[in-house]
Amino acid sequence: MATIVERYNVPKQHFWLHGPRTGQPVEYDADTGLWSVYGYPELQEVLGDPATFSSDTMRVMPKGQLPDDEEISLAGFITQIDPPEHGKLRKLVSSAFTRKVVADLEPRIAALTRELLDAARERARRAGRGRADRDGGVAGHVRLPRRPRRGTPAAAARRPAHQARRGRGRRRASA
Repeated sequence: MATIVERYNVPKQHFWLHGPRTGQPVEYDADTGLWSVYGYPELQEVLGDPATFSSDTMRVMPKGQLPDDEEISLAGFITQIDPPEHGKLRKLVSSAFTRKVVADLEPRIAALTRELLDAARERARRAGRGRADRDGGVAGHVRLPRRPRRGTPAAAARRPAHQARRGRGRRRASA
């Protein structure tokens, strides 16, 4: 019986799929200028010392490979932030994905999915095709409702953000 690696002809660069690794636990790749850490004790050391081993990959990119600031910025990406800021942001973000929050969204997501798929089928029918395209133009239409913030009325969460910050969107009279 063929292994998955043999069946799907997994390339050598995906070495982790080929079984236990036999090389050094830490290796330097001169082509990219990056270190790779494969050993568990070595990884624990790296993860426990963010001052030495930062998550901010942009700081180690060779200057010639860095795009202009206007082209790309990883500022604020949770994967690029070191402790303790990373932990604070992760705690904040994870509160939006509790089991209850996700479960409460399920009926709305199911209804929205049915609505979008029905619309894609109808577009395919009108275009004379037997069935909808695989994407059916569905992905671009997915918009989940914003969740009300704690301490704010649900109505405020339905208002555009620029109006919610100003109260009800009315201008305040100057004194």
